[in-house]
Amino acid sequence: MQKHNEQSRHPQRPGGLTPGLGVIPCCFFNPRRFHNYLLRRSLIERYETMLKAKKVRHKAIMKLLIKIAMLSQKGAALEDRKAHS
Repeated sequence: MQKHNEQSRHPQRPGGLTPGLGVIPCCFFNPRRFHNYLLRRSLIERYETMLKAKKVRHKAIMKLLIKIAMLSQKGAALEDRKAHS
C-alpha cells in the first residue's frame, strides 16, 4: 500500500500546494444543492489567488475547477431567475 506524503493529508498547511479534490465540497458543482453563493465565490477566489501565486501542483486541473465553478454559479443564477419568473 502506498504511503501518503504529508502534503496530501494537510491541504490547509501554509505553503501547501493544490488542495485535493476531497477538500472541495461535492455540492460545489451542483447548483441545486449549493445555495450559499458567498461560500462558492470565496472558494473560486481562493483557487484563483493560488493560481496567481503559483502554489499549484496541477495548473490545468485548477483552471478546470475554476471554470466548472463559474459555470455552476451561472447555472444557479439562471435557475433562480426561472424560479422567480
